[in-house]
Amino acid sequence: MNYLVCSTQRSGSSYFCHLLKSSSLLGRPTELFGKKGGCDKVAKKYDVESDELTVAKLVKEKWTSHETGVFGLKMHYHQYMDFLSKKELKSLIGDFRYIYIDREDMLAQAVSLFRARQTGAWSSNHIPKDEVAYDYQGIKDALYFICQEKALWKSFFASIDVTPLNVVYEEIEKNPVAEVEKVMDYLGVSKPDCVNFGGDVYVSKQRDALSEKFKERFVRESRENLISV
Repeated sequence: MNYLVCSTQRSGSSYFCHLLKSSSLLGRPTELFGKKGGCDKVAKKYDVESDELTVAKLVKEKWTSHETGVFGLKMHYHQYMDFLSKKELKSLIGDFRYIYIDREDMLAQAVSLFRARQTGAWSSNHIPKDEVAYDYQGIKDALYFICQEKALWKSFFASIDVTPLNVVYEEIEKNPVAEVEKVMDYLGVSKPDCVNFGGDVYVSKQRDALSEKFKERFVRESRENLISV
C-alpha cells in the first residue's frame, strides 16, 4: 500500500510526516523526489548511486513498514507533476492513495513561507542564515503562491475524480494521535491499542511572536490599502 502526502509549502507537512513515520506503522513519508539534494542525501547515507531509480528501489525496500507493508512519500504539486512525467520511476514506486494536508490560516502560512524564503530556515532544525525584515509585497507574493498551489491540487483531484483524505494542520496541533489514526483507518491499517510516537518527533513549530506581528501588520496595511483605493 502506497500513499502520498500532498502538500503545500509551510502547511505543517514536515511535522505531520514525522508523526506518521514515528508511529512505525506508516512507513517513512519524506519529501524526496523533486527536492534539491533529496536523492543525494539518501544515496550518501546508504552509499549508493544518487540517480532517482536507484534511490527509489532503495527506499521502497528500506522505508516500507515491515509490520504493515505501507510505504509513503511527500510531494508538493509541481514535484508530483514532475514525478508523473517519469514513467519508469512512477512504475517502480506504483500508484498512491492521496492524503491532502491543508492549513486553514493561509495568512499565517504565507508569513511562514515569506520568512523561510528570506532566512533559508525551512524547518526548526535549520539555522537562519539571515535576519528577516517585514516586507508587505513579499508576504503578498507568498500568499498568492500558496493560493495557487492549493487550487492546483484541488484541480488535480477533481480531474481524476478522487477525494483524498483531508487532514488539517490546526487539527494536528490539537490532537496528533487522532489525525494519525485517521490515516490508519484510511489505509486499512489495524490501529494498536495506543499509538506510540516513540519519542522520534523532533520537528517543532517555527511560529513565534514575530510571525504574529508580521501577520497583524499585513492585515492592517491591506485594510488601509483597500480604504485608500
